Amino acid sequence: MFSTKGGVGKSTATANFGTVMQLEDRKVYAMDYDPNNTLRFHYGLNQSDTNGHASLSLQGSPIKNAVTTIDNGTFVLPFGELTEDQLNQYQEKLLQDPFFLKKQIDTLGLSHDEILFIDAPSGSTIFTQQVLNAAHVSVVVMLADAASYLTLEGSLKLINKHCIGRKDYLGTMYLVNQIQRKYELNSDIFDMVQLQLENHIIAEVHQDQCVPEALARGTNVLTDAPESLATQDFIDAAQTMESFLLGPIV
Repeated sequence: MFSTKGGVGKSTATANFGTVMQLEDRKVYAMDYDPNNTLRFHYGLNQSDTNGHASLSLQGSPIKNAVTTIDNGTFVLPFGELTEDQLNQYQEKLLQDPFFLKKQIDTLGLSHDEILFIDAPSGSTIFTQQVLNAAHVSVVVMLADAASYLTLEGSLKLINKHCIGRKDYLGTMYLVNQIQRKYELNSDIFDMVQLQLENHIIAEVHQDQCVPEALARGTNVLTDAPESLATQDFIDAAQTMESFLLGPIV
């Protein structure tokens, strides 16, 4: 999950996409690659727990030891808390090896039908570049607003630089979040995005108060409000990506 703009709902999408696929008997991992550790809120993890995959990487320990199993069966890898010195050391590793994250993920030994979602931080950071270098599919999350539309070109440039041309890269999907068709500007921008990206897979999630309410309870909207509009949108979007990535379940 990737965006050059913050506040678009990447962590929300990561948690809800993962829940859809886990409910369909896929083995799902969700990795937080943002030093802000925002993904853990969506899984109700203990906020006082400072452990995560980043500190294990610094110690030379397997990152699989950071895996936390959630009640719904999802496997979560928190980033964890780092001191300022540790964060600097970690960033130095990333600068020295553009595929550091990919090599760490390879140690998990995931099979073809297992899915790893990575929640990337916003912007064009060294962390974002590591995620794109490791991704088989990029999901660009954006809002139907002017700021997201204006930063779309920057997202496309980063994908072209780090993903396009790699043999293991399967493609790009776009998720437009918090759509409100009753507002003319919101509707017009969504139409512009569809026009600009007419040859790409585009999914949409309507604005729904159930989403922030679920986050406040430390869970996802599929669990908290299974009949809501946003839940159906996430199901549709996740199934679209699932078919594109893995093909239908046999």
